[in-house]
Amino acid sequence: MSLRVREFVCKLPREHANTRTREHANTRTNTLIRNFKRVAVLVVYNVYKVMKKGGCYTRQEIRELVGGGSVHDYLPHEKGRVLCACLSQEYFAGERMVILVGSGPGVQAEAEIFCAQGTAVPVFFKKAGHLWEYAGMYKKESFSDDPEVITEYEKSSGRMNLTGVIFLKDAGI
Repeated sequence: MSLRVREFVCKLPREHANTRTREHANTRTNTLIRNFKRVAVLVVYNVYKVMKKGGCYTRQEIRELVGGGSVHDYLPHEKGRVLCACLSQEYFAGERMVILVGSGPGVQAEAEIFCAQGTAVPVFFKKAGHLWEYAGMYKKESFSDDPEVITEYEKSSGRMNLTGVIFLKDAGI
């Protein structure tokens, strides 16, 4: 840890009014240093393990790279933000990049969060075994809950429980 970082961490407890004793301050400093080291290790890990188009990752690796979320959600999210999209090509319909939104309450909530945030997220497609292939950064182009559009995508994908379609565009990142 650099001297600059150590000084910053060590100054924190002195600035807090609720530190009553020097022992408490030392304990707090040690805890802050331990937590800082965990964050620093994660940042260094993310810098050296950059996602590459066509690269395959496990859901746990994806979770670590994007900074959280569930390994079971199709749109892992944390603190009100969708972090990435993990999609199955089994139901991929047509040449356009889309997310087919199902009827479950959690599924619809995740789709609403993604549509509202408006930022690009990494998109992964399910491959053999437990691997997911990175396809690039995409953001919402539009959303449709039009019955005609839903019927068209239900026919082409073979799914019958759709409530909407999110059209994606390449973010060029």
